[in-house]
Amino acid sequence: MAPKVDPKMLEREYITTTLSFRDLGERYGMSWSAIATRARKPDAGGLTWKDKRDAFRQSVSTRSYDRTVEKFATEDSTIREELVLVHRATIHAYAQQLKEGKVAVSPKDAVGATQALLLMLGDATSRTESKNIDISANLPIEDLRQLAEFARTKLIEGTMADVTERQPEGTFQN
Repeated sequence: MAPKVDPKMLEREYITTTLSFRDLGERYGMSWSAIATRARKPDAGGLTWKDKRDAFRQSVSTRSYDRTVEKFATEDSTIREELVLVHRATIHAYAQQLKEGKVAVSPKDAVGATQALLLMLGDATSRTESKNIDISANLPIEDLRQLAEFARTKLIEGTMADVTERQPEGTFQN
């Protein structure tokens, strides 16, 4: 006759460990197939032991991940707070040395300090500007044609055109 084993305890041990049905059978002197048959039967919620084991492992994994994330977030926050304190103390000591005339500030030092501060505050450390230059002139059409021809000759042929030579009205160079 098989030993009396609490089925809930057997189920809990299967769910919370990596033991197989054979391992549990050996541990409690039971037939592993009898344990497997019991484990395949869905409970009132429709879950088998394997479903419960998978859910338990997922839960443990999620909790472990959440704790790890929280630990690193706390550590990161502490490091950032310490960095701010160190930088503030450095700035105060530097300001005191400036006030006492112990240190001279070059423009390069001032720019570097400003960029470091902007970076710490989350601002851009460099900026770029784009400018468009629009030129408008009320030149006679003939002068514009000569300018265009001069540019074309200069670029294509590599020669200089004579901009002083005016073409007769209605004629154009090819």
